[in-house]
Amino acid sequence: MCGITGIFDPAGQLDGGAARALCERMTARIAHRGPDGEGFFSEGPATFGHRRLSIIDLEGGRQPMTSPSGRCVITFNGEIYNYEALRDELAAEGVVFQTHSDTEVIVALYERDGVEAFGRLSGMFAFGIWDRERRCLVLARDHLGIKPLYLARDGRRLLFASEIKAVRAGLPATPALDAQAVNAYFARQYVPGPRTIFEGIEALPAGTVLTVDAEGERRQTWWSLSPSATCDLRGADAAAYVLELLDASVKRHLVSDVPVGVFLSGGIDSSLLLALASRHYDGPLDTFSVGFGDDERVTETRYARLVAERYASTHHEIHVSAADGLAVLPDLMAKLDQPLADYAIVPTLIMSRFAGERLKVVLGGEGADELFGGYARYRNYAWADRLTGHKRLSAALPLPVRAPPLFRDEARASLLGDRYISGAALDAEARLRHDFDSFRPAGAVNAALYADLRGWLVDDLLMKVDKMGMLASIEARVPYLDPALIAGVMALDGREKVGPRSTKRVLRRLAATLLPREILERPKQGFTVPVGAWLTGPLRARFEEVALTPGPSDAWLSPRSIRPLWERHQAKGDLGLKLWSIFIFRWWAAAHSA
Repeated sequence: MCGITGIFDPAGQLDGGAARALCERMTARIAHRGPDGEGFFSEGPATFGHRRLSIIDLEGGRQPMTSPSGRCVITFNGEIYNYEALRDELAAEGVVFQTHSDTEVIVALYERDGVEAFGRLSGMFAFGIWDRERRCLVLARDHLGIKPLYLARDGRRLLFASEIKAVRAGLPATPALDAQAVNAYFARQYVPGPRTIFEGIEALPAGTVLTVDAEGERRQTWWSLSPSATCDLRGADAAAYVLELLDASVKRHLVSDVPVGVFLSGGIDSSLLLALASRHYDGPLDTFSVGFGDDERVTETRYARLVAERYASTHHEIHVSAADGLAVLPDLMAKLDQPLADYAIVPTLIMSRFAGERLKVVLGGEGADELFGGYARYRNYAWADRLTGHKRLSAALPLPVRAPPLFRDEARASLLGDRYISGAALDAEARLRHDFDSFRPAGAVNAALYADLRGWLVDDLLMKVDKMGMLASIEARVPYLDPALIAGVMALDGREKVGPRSTKRVLRRLAATLLPREILERPKQGFTVPVGAWLTGPLRARFEEVALTPGPSDAWLSPRSIRPLWERHQAKGDLGLKLWSIFIFRWWAAAHSA
């Protein structure tokens, strides 16, 4: 896991020294992503920077790296879990490798197969390749957007980096906020890609490759899913099929030259990761859990201990007070690239730092809910499949977003005034509808899962895990998002995953022989933070300072529009997430106004 930066300047706007200096400034902004070293490369129109977190080939994996043939140079962030098999294949054809790193395999495979090579990669990645022979820059992002990659243009010059802050450091001025992005944030609690909160800075979409040369830019999608439920396995057979795929994914995700641990919440998803990883890992795994105080309603640590005991992991547990949680907010707001109202950023950062004191690599359960149908809202789609036989679906089916939206149109209009854009006019809603509709032939459940895999998962959950993990300089791996596993599970009939009254059916079935009964029977609980109580208690004064006094975000939402919501929450305590989203936006805007 690392951080990458780059400048591609086909018009020669900068000389080599100026480009190198600018890239160094960009790279310094993401030093936390790679505390183990840095490197730079500059040649012709291409300048690359790299910060390294050493995971594989600790001595030989330095970047930017030149290919075995000398044709290409790469700067790479991520891990390729099947690189050893690919390396053996290439070596058998005569490729002579200089290192034992996965980085060198990527660029050698690209030289043989072009951009079609990226479909052979099992892992998470974002990278830039300078192809000396073709005189072009090639940028690519993994199949589901596990690793981030942001772009901006300054004239004909293209800037790219792992984080928005690094891109901003390469621009002559801070871009204005994007009205579409702000409106989407207050509708969804996150900024949907490919937009970012800043005008002119975009995220490269997942599963996409961008090729840039003196003639212009070309994009193509190198990974996609077919909207067909083609696997007819049922019941125990489907569970056995999924178990085989998941076990293989977990085994691949343990590839590392440093120790690997597990974020263990005590739910089914992370508990299964520990159960399967224990089959393949040499020695006890380290596991980590976090709880807020001793209130069992907001902590899962007792369930995590139960699973840790079953699989004899070396378990580490941290209990966090409100003061501890609030103490990380100033640093978090200073380093967060764009506002994110998911309050799980707080425990995710705390647990990442806690784990980072002991190791560099952890497995996490992100993606399981979106792949296997873990949210109660998916039951509505199961009813639709039952009523229609999943052959013909009504155009009136609701989209799989928060129910209801964080702020409905009327409330958002009141909050944002003349900056308001109606939900019908938000391009993020059109993209979600397109993803949902494109997968309808596979049934309503699968269509809803696919839309969440392409949206909410990428722009909220994976962004949170990447950014919080990297702030603690650890690599978070997500075995549930392995390409082979996703393709296999999405080929199952949606009714194997979600029923009108049940969720995660196939995952629960395969977990029955691996996990304690208490884990299987417990109600679903996310990374819960008592923000509603904080806002009437220890966070009250800070909220009033940030949100109810004049500040840099007044042009977007004024204290006058916020105060009625604040007063209602003090009386009824029922607007915690709405006020948290306002609080994050106002504080973030103040921290990033320069």
